[in-house]
Amino acid sequence: MKLLPWIKWVGGKRKMRKRIGSMMPDEIDHYVEPFLGGGAVFLYLLGEGLLRAAMVADQCFQLVNMWRHVQSGPAQALELAKSIENTAPAFYAARARYNALRRTPGVELAGLFLYLNAAAYGGVHRVKARPGGKPEIPVGGYNVPWGKRPRLAFNEDALWAAHEALNSVPVRIVCAGFETTMGVAPSPAVRARSPRRVRWLQRRVRRGRAHGPDGCLARGARA
Repeated sequence: MKLLPWIKWVGGKRKMRKRIGSMMPDEIDHYVEPFLGGGAVFLYLLGEGLLRAAMVADQCFQLVNMWRHVQSGPAQALELAKSIENTAPAFYAARARYNALRRTPGVELAGLFLYLNAAAYGGVHRVKARPGGKPEIPVGGYNVPWGKRPRLAFNEDALWAAHEALNSVPVRIVCAGFETTMGVAPSPAVRARSPRRVRWLQRRVRRGRAHGPDGCLARGARA
């Protein structure tokens, strides 16, 4: 089964997924992914039938909430996302609601996540890292502007293919940082991590530049 990421995510490895997959064992009893993001490598391995079980994690609460709804069934989230108009007033109202719900799990947050990813400029998920900019956006709040796209695409085929695959083997989806994820990972396990990436992330965390309060990618102080 060919599985592709259903979402665009900063640092995604869609173009490298086959090369990385070629370095993996032919069969993996338990796969651990501490930086899930768009899940390019994870979905590729899952689609190739190499995984027997997996634990995937990310520190971004909203992203993990959406992955859980992909696993349980994305129909309601898709319906909600499609119901929102692709206009500036509708987008900024949805963004405000999304920021109000950003730590509240549920289908509304998932639907808003899908809509904003489709309608926002560049399709990127970015949050406000520190005070400044527009006061209506809290620190940790989503701050990407409207993308002015002529039409929205929700990658429905990829979403439903991922839903089917996520229920083909035991997959646990957790909201946790790197250290917590690796600390609870079963042994033996194949751990998808890069020492260089870990060192880079640790430096950025110390400088307060890697993630916002909710664990999502943070860039810049202004909205």
